[in-house]
Amino acid sequence: MTIESSHQMQSKYSLIKTSDLIAKSQQECDVDERANWIRALGERTEPKVIKLLWDLRNNMENEEPFVQYEIKLSLRKVTNHSSVGIDMFLENLSVFPNNKKTSQAPKILIDSNILEEFLLRNKT
Repeated sequence: MTIESSHQMQSKYSLIKTSDLIAKSQQECDVDERANWIRALGERTEPKVIKLLWDLRNNMENEEPFVQYEIKLSLRKVTNHSSVGIDMFLENLSVFPNNKKTSQAPKILIDSNILEEFLLRNKT
């Protein structure tokens, strides 16, 4: 893929709403196209995108190796974005719901590697 065709692909996906990108990535059967949709999601920093990429990462055994690579790359790209931090996760707890129906306060589980990255990035 040339740099020019890469830029054309990025601009093609930048015009699509995030919810449509998510739907397309979940419906696509072709491995290359699915990888392209996931790569496009890696350009978005919305909480629902992070949640989807996280869920895909947790179920990667069902994916082709190329799609697995794009999931890891996109998740890393999104979580390394300067606008994504611990505050963003705390502000968007509704996107990361607790599946158990209990009267206890929700518990927040954050991957230790991501937490370490946030702490190291915010060091002064």
